[in-house]
Amino acid sequence: MEEVHFHHPAEHCFKGEATPRVLEAHFVHYGRLRQPLVVSVTFKLGAKNATFEKILTAMDDNKVEQFILLDDLIPKRGYFYRYIGSLTTPPLTEGVEWVVFEQAQMIDIDQLNHYMATFKEQNNRELQKLNHRKIEKYEV
Repeated sequence: MEEVHFHHPAEHCFKGEATPRVLEAHFVHYGRLRQPLVVSVTFKLGAKNATFEKILTAMDDNKVEQFILLDDLIPKRGYFYRYIGSLTTPPLTEGVEWVVFEQAQMIDIDQLNHYMATFKEQNNRELQKLNHRKIEKYEV
């Protein structure tokens, strides 16, 4: 994995949901040919998330002092969607493979507020039209 970063609010939505997801993590990978793959995990408000709490602590300290297993943020059940799109930040490169998990992780309101105190401005890209993209759905 090359990097992980977050967008607030989430950049993906799911049909039929009344409440938008509050945060989205992007796990950015590049293959041998520098082909980008982004794995996306969204967050909803709910119970406190121990892994996300470690990330918040590392952000406060500007360093990681303890091992953070980011795999704990990847849903272990449910569905994920795969499609070809673009990066959501400049240079908005096309041809990016996306894997987006439907099952959201939970963070509590204090964790969201902590994140927003550090990153005050929203940094999500507006929802994009499907533009005839084929979206494939798989079970985890």
